[in-house]
Amino acid sequence: MNIAKYIVILSALLIAAPAIAQESPPPPQEVPDAKAQVDAIMVPINALFAALASRDTSGIGQYIQDGATITIATGRSNEVRRISFDQWAAQIAASTDQYEEIMPDPAMGIDGNIAMVWGFYTFKRNGAFSHCGVNHFSLTREDGVWKIANLAFSVRVNQCREPS
Repeated sequence: MNIAKYIVILSALLIAAPAIAQESPPPPQEVPDAKAQVDAIMVPINALFAALASRDTSGIGQYIQDGATITIATGRSNEVRRISFDQWAAQIAASTDQYEEIMPDPAMGIDGNIAMVWGFYTFKRNGAFSHCGVNHFSLTREDGVWKIANLAFSVRVNQCREPS
């Protein structure tokens, strides 16, 4: 092979390398003290579950970002609807039912002041299984405090399992 062919091949590789490199997203930021971050991110989520169980939603506002919504995707009717956290709180406070929601093994992603928590959950009403699905929480950190920016969850009654 002559030198001209090597130059052509080398030039093609040099031109292609930046294009290939651009297809890969940048790595997430390093998460200093990851255990403390995980614990801090779960504070508003655990507060939401506690408010649900106690039907006392009065203190949950400190963990909810202004304008946050809840998106509910039901498998029974293929319906997707949105409500505000205020609507959710009013519904819970007005209920006489006992609720228990368990999300046993959430996955989490953190990058700076944003976080995502995703996990399978089961829901009991008055001690009996009601439904299951997946929760997806979007959170932001404001002045060092994690708040729920949005919650989306699916609702289904099939293919559910009890948490271990």
